[in-house]
Amino acid sequence: CDQYNLKCDGFTSADSDHGTVIKELATSFSAMVFLENGLLTVRPNAKRVVKYTITENDLLNENTIRISNNNQNDYANAIVAEFQNKTSEYNVDKYALPANKWMDPTIQDDGNVKEFNLKLPYTTDPETVKRLTNEALKIRKYSNKTGKITLDNNDFDLKIGDVIRLVHKPLAVDSLFSVESISGGLDDKVMQSEITLSEYRDEFFDNNYQDGIISGSQGNPSIIVLPVTGLNFIQNNTLTTGSGILDWINQYKGDCSFRVEYRRSDTANWLYYNEVRTESCLITQMQPGVNYDFRVLVVTAYKTSSWTQLNNIRVNRSISLPAVTGLFGNFQNRDASFVWNPTNGSIPNNSVVGDGITDLSQLVSHYEVSVKHETVAKKSYRVASPRFIYSYEDNAANGLSREITITVKAVSIYGDSSPETTLTIRNEPMVQPSGVKVDAQLKALTVTWDNPSETVPDYSSTDIYLLPDPQTVASNQYQIATSNTGAFTKLMPDNQKSGWIRIAHRDVFGHTSPITTSPALYYSETSIDDLLTDSPSFQEVENNLDQVKQEQETQGGEITQLQNRVSLTETIITENKTLIETANTKLAQLDTKVEAQGVVITDQTQAISVVDGKVNALRTIKLDVNGKVSGLQMGNDGTTSTVDFLTDVFRISSSAGTQSVFEVRNGKTMIKSLLVGDITAAQIAADQINGNHIASNSIIQAGSGATSATLNGSDQNWRIYAGSTTPGSAPFRVSTTGGLVATNATITGSITATSGSFSGAIKASSGAISGRLTMNGGFIDGRSGQDSINLGGGSFRVDNNGNLHASNGTFGGTIYADKISGDIVNSGLYTFGTTVTSIVSGQLYDVFRMNVPAVSWERFMLISRIPMSWRSMENGGRFNMYYRDSTGRNQNVFGENKPMGLIDGYPSMDNVSLRIPAGCTWVAISIQGDRRQTCGRDFLPFEANWQVFKSGSGGISISAT
Repeated sequence: CDQYNLKCDGFTSADSDHGTVIKELATSFSAMVFLENGLLTVRPNAKRVVKYTITENDLLNENTIRISNNNQNDYANAIVAEFQNKTSEYNVDKYALPANKWMDPTIQDDGNVKEFNLKLPYTTDPETVKRLTNEALKIRKYSNKTGKITLDNNDFDLKIGDVIRLVHKPLAVDSLFSVESISGGLDDKVMQSEITLSEYRDEFFDNNYQDGIISGSQGNPSIIVLPVTGLNFIQNNTLTTGSGILDWINQYKGDCSFRVEYRRSDTANWLYYNEVRTESCLITQMQPGVNYDFRVLVVTAYKTSSWTQLNNIRVNRSISLPAVTGLFGNFQNRDASFVWNPTNGSIPNNSVVGDGITDLSQLVSHYEVSVKHETVAKKSYRVASPRFIYSYEDNAANGLSREITITVKAVSIYGDSSPETTLTIRNEPMVQPSGVKVDAQLKALTVTWDNPSETVPDYSSTDIYLLPDPQTVASNQYQIATSNTGAFTKLMPDNQKSGWIRIAHRDVFGHTSPITTSPALYYSETSIDDLLTDSPSFQEVENNLDQVKQEQETQGGEITQLQNRVSLTETIITENKTLIETANTKLAQLDTKVEAQGVVITDQTQAISVVDGKVNALRTIKLDVNGKVSGLQMGNDGTTSTVDFLTDVFRISSSAGTQSVFEVRNGKTMIKSLLVGDITAAQIAADQINGNHIASNSIIQAGSGATSATLNGSDQNWRIYAGSTTPGSAPFRVSTTGGLVATNATITGSITATSGSFSGAIKASSGAISGRLTMNGGFIDGRSGQDSINLGGGSFRVDNNGNLHASNGTFGGTIYADKISGDIVNSGLYTFGTTVTSIVSGQLYDVFRMNVPAVSWERFMLISRIPMSWRSMENGGRFNMYYRDSTGRNQNVFGENKPMGLIDGYPSMDNVSLRIPAGCTWVAISIQGDRRQTCGRDFLPFEANWQVFKSGSGGISISAT
């Protein structure tokens, strides 16, 4: 390739397939092979410019980036390249880098050799091999970061091998990466690509090459293998007898394994258990009730560490908790309740558990209850006692179901669980309504039923449906009302004069599907004409009355003559008697005519004169048909006149043979048209009531029960109320003094008030407070210069500038802040670059300095490593190291009289801890000498972790023996 000055020659095996040949060819000149636009493409690895800068805003979503800072799988600190050397007659040769592992600083820092074998079958030139080997070593040593991101193909045109700069501020990433692979799909995300990245540096491809050796032995470096620390054993849960996890902290940075041995504490011989490559090991099949010793050894390819030992660890035998028994549930009301027998009982003698545990109840930490709605798992709960209430509110939050399945298991103090016990219960829906009646008078439709509110705990209400025909199924579109009082009355509009009524009871879980309703009942609106009846006997009665009238007039004249002659003589009375007898004879003749029809008509007239001269007159007409009596009685005592009727139906007609205009039937009065001056009634039902002034000293009420609205003129407290017929409990009511009580309110206009109180929540999209709102133990203040919020007597407050002051706090979510100071841990990474500095005699030089904000409490700073090399450039003299800070501390921590050469013996720069006094703004580690010196870092950049945290035990105590 003339463009990149790449040439290759060499040999391949005839047995190799085409793909292997291409791959080995590309490896021979450090290239990538990939498919692009259907073609096999080879692109050499070389120094490239940055094609795109990509930030977190360019990523499709926050979950499409993964960055790893520890690419150990591809790491290597030594390369051995195999090639056919043209200078040795094309014999197979090896080129090793670095030339001397004993002296290589990277291998010494790593503590081991991690070698990578590079095969270059098509390269025969040693100089080309040297360049490719150096590039491979740099890439594997310093390409520590890998990543994956997802991008929109419309925004970026990337190819394999391109270099990008990835900036992701939330993850503190700002690095160069090379594109290793691009993958997409044929699904709905066809315009997205997942990009695999590896860290890129220009120095990978510079001309700074090390010399290696050809076919030489590199030997083994001198390394120190540190032992593990923090050896700890945690016994497993009670399901596995005699088992646990042995874990530790590895201090060796290189490739290694860990040999684990054990013994009973009362024996001397160690037994091999396992060799693992992780920092933990599962130990099983130990004898319960016995003490054990454990030890761990670090094993590398060259040497081992010393043993780390853990002694006298007691292994307790465990016992499994039994399944809970007696699980019972009740779901007859809105809440589902469950109970079961507590897990208790003596532990068998052959079961060894923790010290002091003699009963199963001591092993129970809690009970775990898992809830399903039918077959769908919803949520798990913890309860301390053998009782669980699955409230209606929880049920509704999880989707609301009337069929609940719970699984209960006891959880031990060790974390294991008993076998599961399951129970399914169901809340039965409402049955078909009973006692349903429908009555329609004029426009008023009344529906009544047997009210289940007293017998069904979770009854909610009854829905009334108006259907066009009896075959139509009840649904929401036909619902006209809801009531929970056992009755419903409504004035029906003109377009609903008739129809079919069904009702259905509903509990808090709603209706069944389909809805369980009562049978359809027909209703039809009636008019006053329908209620008033015709009397076909009016003409006949009128004729009979005319005849009786004539006879009575005749008799009346004769009675008048009789009355005039009463005062003259008793003889005339005798004549009157004769006349009366004559009248009686005529009436008897009339009776005879009526009796022929099976009817007895009695007509009696009485005139009674009392001693004071007053006369009482009484006239009675009675009809008796086989014991069924009707009639009238008229009386007059000169002061009061009366007319009484005895009849089932009383009619008044304007003319003979027509419909009655006034009728009384079964205690109800029906009138065609009514003109009344005053009406006094206990109840009035009408389609419309019109008037210039409607007044009531008692009650005007519309609707019934929960659907009623009332004007009350007599209640001493409440004059307007709705939603209940009991004024004091109505959800909406207005008092005699104008006080308003409402369960809920939607007000679209403005509210003006001088005072008030709220016992519930207040929601508003905007508003202003110009004064102080006082609450129990605090206030909210809208005035300038006052705390905006003040609670707990000032223990929690927000001042007028927005500053929060609190004695304590618990936050359940995420806290975002540009700056936080106080009882927290600040941490980060700092990269120490490569540098060598000459320091003149007497100069105070800071090898490390940290600036910190001033606070009123003491802190500590911890940094994992401060890499440095310190050397005297002149013979003789003294060299010192100091801890310094802004408060004036100048603590000498090291001093040495040293001839020319490397200064040793100064404090370890690994895991450096410094105290930061209160009020301090910076801390530093400084060196000084009375001779010329150098201080530097002659290796590649190094990242160190640092932390700053508040001083204090936080409830932690430490002791050592």
